[in-house]
Amino acid sequence: MSPAAVYAPTSARRGRQARQAARRAPPSPAPAYLTRRLPLYQMHGDEALALLETNADRILAEIGIDLIDDEALALWRAAGATVEGQRVRMPPGLCRELIAGAIGHMTLVVMSRAALGHNGLPLKADALLSAAIACVFVGAVLRVTANFTGAAA
Repeated sequence: MSPAAVYAPTSARRGRQARQAARRAPPSPAPAYLTRRLPLYQMHGDEALALLETNADRILAEIGIDLIDDEALALWRAAGATVEGQRVRMPPGLCRELIAGAIGHMTLVVMSRAALGHNGLPLKADALLSAAIACVFVGAVLRVTANFTGAAA
């Protein structure tokens, strides 16, 4: 083999220049790992959600739910529900009023607990976190009382 053949440029580049060229090259399209086979669904609008809530209120008022715990029955009675034996019937809107602010409260508590745990801090609410949780609770109470007094929501 001649020395010219050993040092002749080849079509394949190797080394640093090849790596740089590979980084500059546009990525080749890869086949999708997951393909969607389910059709897209249209979410309900405000009108359909209002109908759903109205029907849920009607079911809770006319049919109700059965509870077997005496303490729970007493709590529902104190909240304004009609209790007959183990059957609890709720006036329209009562369930919504009782859970007002629950999602916001739960989200705040879970996020703060995760933040404290990930930072290695003790899982104990300080004064600022306690004040934030109290504000969420007071906001929920104000929303419910505004509905009773007829104030604009």
